[in-house]
Amino acid sequence: MTYTDNGTRITWDWCPLALANGLEWSHQRAGFPDRFDCLYRHGLFNRGLWYIGALLAFAVRPRWLP
Repeated sequence: MTYTDNGTRITWDWCPLALANGLEWSHQRAGFPDRFDCLYRHGLFNRGLWYIGALLAFAVRPRWLP
């Protein structure tokens, strides 16, 4: 079981943490100018997963999102 940086429990066992954080952040910041300000400053792979998650938030609304 994984938890995001905000403490949300992720029920998708296959979902990497960076992807889940991107989904959660983008969903929470919808309508704000910092919606796509990546929280991962280092690491190309984690940053890429975060951006994929942020983009997925346009189409996917998981039940574990508050």
